[in-house]
Amino acid sequence: MKLIKYAVIAICVCSLLQGCGRGGPEIDKLIIAHDPSFQDTLDKRNDSRKEIELSRAEFMKKEDILKKEIDVLEKRRDQLEREYTQKTEKAKHRLDPDKRQLERELKELEEERKIKIREIQDAGKDIREINSLMKKKDVLALTPEEINTWDSRASVLVKNKEKVSAEENSLKKEIEMTKLKMKVLEI
Repeated sequence: MKLIKYAVIAICVCSLLQGCGRGGPEIDKLIIAHDPSFQDTLDKRNDSRKEIELSRAEFMKKEDILKKEIDVLEKRRDQLEREYTQKTEKAKHRLDPDKRQLERELKELEEERKIKIREIQDAGKDIREINSLMKKKDVLALTPEEINTWDSRASVLVKNKEKVSAEENSLKKEIEMTKLKMKVLEI
């Protein structure tokens, strides 16, 4: 009897050391043959194993369901993101015609302003030339009639320069306002 007991213990120890801690039916039979009262403990072990396997199978089934639901949700999220991107792009481009119109207006205003600046510069140059001429009127022996003609011409140029300067200033303000409009349309 002692020999069987040691044999059982040796087999159990060897099985545990080999990584086969669960034991097989042969070991169970050997243990029951030695100690029939151990059958209740083996039955509990078997019930626990079955319960664990059932729980594992249930977990795996639920995990698969969750994975499928996650896949569906991820696809839905991707779809929503595409819809969002399309809507935002459409909303951004809705203002494109207005932006292009403002760009055209800005270009035209800047061209007009350049012309006005050239007109101001030309008038200033002409006024300076007339003033220079008037300083030399005695040397040039200008008649009173010629002096009146040059004074009249200088007066017209000064008034014209003031008018063009006011127009240029107005264009400058319009350019600033157009740039401001363009800035507020940025999204």
